[in-house]
Amino acid sequence: AMVARGVEEGRRAFANATKYIRIASSSNFGNVCSVAIASVFLPFLPAVAGQLLALNLVYDATCLALTVDRVGAEETSRPRTWSGRGLTRFMATFGPVSTAFDLLTFALLLLFVCPQACGGAFFDLDATGQAMFASMFQAGWLLECAWTQSLVILALRAARATTPANRPCPTLVVAVGLVLAISALLLATPLAVVVGMVPVPAWFLIVVGMESASYLLVVALVKRWRIRRHGRLF
Repeated sequence: AMVARGVEEGRRAFANATKYIRIASSSNFGNVCSVAIASVFLPFLPAVAGQLLALNLVYDATCLALTVDRVGAEETSRPRTWSGRGLTRFMATFGPVSTAFDLLTFALLLLFVCPQACGGAFFDLDATGQAMFASMFQAGWLLECAWTQSLVILALRAARATTPANRPCPTLVVAVGLVLAISALLLATPLAVVVGMVPVPAWFLIVVGMESASYLLVVALVKRWRIRRHGRLF
């Protein structure tokens, strides 16, 4: 019985580690592509190194909750092996979805949100206005990243979450909720100056919420397609 329990715990740990590696890799791949594309047409960086490191730190802290996440019987019923090829396919499937929504956020911030809040387009502003424009743009994108990256953990952590054994554990749900609340508090209120940015308009939270909901819907559709094609999510 002890040996069987140990085998089951080992398989559960392997399943949760696999979740983290694949979800984090696909999200990071999507962000790298977004920054590379944005660098071609933006007159400033969409995020500086310190901001990206802070975003990854918060995201990885959320992912720590995956270590205690529930694992369905289909993941522990038989041994699993690691496949780098499977990781590449997973990244190539979900990474571009993240990039597409990042580019949508870039367009909204560049053409509507920042010009309205800062009093004009980037090149129509003086140096102070341009600095404010860039800082607000960065805050807006980081907010969208924090929300979509955290929520997608819940969407991609299991092929199906229809049974209690496959639903996310309370710790993971709380961790994701904290990221949503804290990021909104820091980036959409005057507290943004504490982290060296200009706060985005409060109504932008509604925009990010709508984007996040649309993102999760697209991820769910792509996820269903992947399961039908390959027979499994991971």
